[in-house]
Amino acid sequence: MIGGQGEDSCGKSGKGKDQYVEFVNESVASFLNNLNKDTKKIWLVEGADILADFLKAERVDEFIISVIPVLLGGGIPLFKQGIPEMNLKLTHMKQYGQIAQLYYEK
Repeated sequence: MIGGQGEDSCGKSGKGKDQYVEFVNESVASFLNNLNKDTKKIWLVEGADILADFLKAERVDEFIISVIPVLLGGGIPLFKQGIPEMNLKLTHMKQYGQIAQLYYEK
């Protein structure tokens, strides 16, 4: 899992790792440079800032977006301004109670 806050950040407050998750706290560029070639999936957490860095590096090929039926008056945007328009293909959907999870590929 990669969480971040602020420009070019790959980490927030998590520490350590297990067989499924490793928290990192380094720049996106450094993380990608040190990434094991066998790594297939990276779960990005924390929203628009961290996602923007990976999109700029062209390292995102799948989006899993969860829709939760709660209307908010504000919040953190999912995507940052300045990200180029991208055509995505909906591959499938899952429902968990009232939550819809949408799976898209580039």
